[in-house]
Amino acid sequence: MVFRRLSFGMLDLVAGAHLPLKRRMVTQRFRISIPIIAIVMENGLHTTLYTKAGDVVTVLRGPLDGTRLVEVQWDGRIALMFTIELREHAELISEAAAPA
Repeated sequence: MVFRRLSFGMLDLVAGAHLPLKRRMVTQRFRISIPIIAIVMENGLHTTLYTKAGDVVTVLRGPLDGTRLVEVQWDGRIALMFTIELREHAELISEAAAPA
């Protein structure tokens, strides 16, 4: 199997070359309804924090499919969140086409 390194901001993933890389074509904002895990970089280390109900996150890098991690802007910082948690514990509040 051939591997390649994929970079999603603060997280590097190694994936099989047969997996297509999709580009997110929309900007999505979500309001958190139940606290969910956010993975952030603090003092050079990855750590987990919980969001609060009512927090708003903007998906920066996706796509928002499957069970992957997506990069979001949350509470003035960049974080990683699980796609499934956003789908199940957050409400889509806006979706706009990305600038061309």
